[in-house]
Amino acid sequence: MRARVPAAADFVVLAVAFAALLAWSWGTWPDVLVDFGRELYAAWRLSRGEVLYRDVASFYGPLSPYVNALWFRLFGVGLRTLVLANLVLLAAATLLLRALLLRAGTRRAAAGAAALVFLCVCGFSRLVQNGSFNFVCPYAHEATHGFLLALAALVCALRAGDPRAHPSLRPALLWSAGAGLLCGLCFLTKPEPFVAGLGASALALALSAWPRPARERVALGAAFAAALVLPAVLAFALLARAMSADEAARATLGSWAYLDNADLLGQRYFAWSMGLDDPRQSLLRMAGALGREALLLLPALGLAWTLRGRPGPQRWAAPAAGLLTLGGLIPFARARWWFGLARPLPLWTLAVLLAAALAWKRGGEAAHTRACGARLALATLALLLLPRIVLNARVFHYGFVLAGPALALLVAALLDWIPRGLDGAGAAGRVFAAAAGAAVIVAVVFHLTESQSRMEALRQEVGQGPDRFRADARGGYVRAVVEALAQMPGEDPTLAVLPEGVMINYLARRPTSVPYLTMLPVEEDLFGEDELLGALQRRPPHLVALVHRSTGEFGPEYFGTDYAVRTLQWVRAGYAPLFAVGDPPLQPQARFGIAVLQARGSAR
Repeated sequence: MRARVPAAADFVVLAVAFAALLAWSWGTWPDVLVDFGRELYAAWRLSRGEVLYRDVASFYGPLSPYVNALWFRLFGVGLRTLVLANLVLLAAATLLLRALLLRAGTRRAAAGAAALVFLCVCGFSRLVQNGSFNFVCPYAHEATHGFLLALAALVCALRAGDPRAHPSLRPALLWSAGAGLLCGLCFLTKPEPFVAGLGASALALALSAWPRPARERVALGAAFAAALVLPAVLAFALLARAMSADEAARATLGSWAYLDNADLLGQRYFAWSMGLDDPRQSLLRMAGALGREALLLLPALGLAWTLRGRPGPQRWAAPAAGLLTLGGLIPFARARWWFGLARPLPLWTLAVLLAAALAWKRGGEAAHTRACGARLALATLALLLLPRIVLNARVFHYGFVLAGPALALLVAALLDWIPRGLDGAGAAGRVFAAAAGAAVIVAVVFHLTESQSRMEALRQEVGQGPDRFRADARGGYVRAVVEALAQMPGEDPTLAVLPEGVMINYLARRPTSVPYLTMLPVEEDLFGEDELLGALQRRPPHLVALVHRSTGEFGPEYFGTDYAVRTLQWVRAGYAPLFAVGDPPLQPQARFGIAVLQARGSAR
């Protein structure tokens, strides 16, 4: 008989792990120049009364910047404010994911283990050189806010349709409306979490409401649909107070407004992210990762099957299988192929979905059917999050959020659902669970070690007080520029940082004169160089900072040479060098550097 886990044990383990991961990674989460500066700057400007899309450009939905601006207005402007808010949201997302696994019929210990793996691998990690791919300081809050809203919507949808929890219609209608409202808020973030949340919630509502009379099912669907459109209508009304109706409609759509932009969608960066830059090679890598996983799991599966009907040997075989697997994998704990083991996540998720669908169709006891429906809905959410990384699935980069539910499903399957199926066939499920658990432990250790190696390179202190964090070598250059700007007199504080580095604006508390916070190839495809350059010409900043940034991942390598050529020519003609740190920026041979230029009319 399996040992029973005390009801609060997994909560305690998760709380201790959360605190330990927080202390271990403190101050390492944002990138000093890429992405997260935009999150801070936008929230700062909106908290001072500026309007998103009119004064601060964005190609995401309007919800997250205004939420972050609200935190700044309530608790003060500072990186620490967003960090504390995001820690609360990360804790909520972790508990929601655990709750969904429990509702999907997962044993408490396995659900807690899956949530713990999610925290260790996705929550606080720094698995790439650039930061901002974690839940504490994400590259875009729309991704993490949308993720949380999608999970919460699914929880509400499952509760709405459960006649056991709500035999009367009124509470069920409220839960259904809550699910629709949360999906509607998710629409105001990014397409990926909205599609996943909407698809999973609609499916969950349909499956779990099936036992109800037809009239009640229609009422639940109507409540969901009515609440779904409410956030978009409200967002449009609020934005229309500061801009035209057409502009407000486009702003409400967020990223959806750019889905017909062929130049943007055709960028090499997005093809690489999906694994479509070389589909054949991506499929071969997926197959290779699946083969490695088979080598790890099939021996344990074979042993578990061999010991069927033999309870005595099963008891000692389980710890032996775990120890042997652990001992065999420890020498490879730093092997780079651990990164690639996430590639088959779409296949694992699809397998869970199909198994849950078949189990739900077979029916059985009401509790079992409800659990299968919840598992099917959760697998749907996980699968709908994966298209952006479908042939290049990973738990780093965008995968920290897009692959989170799929990773949790995989852990639950390895530690609980597959072993339980083996037990049902008379085999030794505990043997498979022990070996799989050992493999999961080594995989988590690998990812934590990888994060640690990158955190050790963050030796530069950047920012003051609530804005302080650690950065790599670029942080020293940024700190020098911010300190120099603080010593500069002048009535016009405006500064444009090109092509990327609005973190400098935020740390120096110097606004840019234009709405566009970056001028990367993405922005050129979205808005066109004519508009980007025109914005600078209409409202020339007092200072321009040129930051060394290779944009080769998008295709064009350097700002001013491979794209935005006219923009850099305009800067060179109208601005004189003021000071510089490091190498001359935007040159192929440069390591890193920042050059600050001043408008020639006020050059000293």
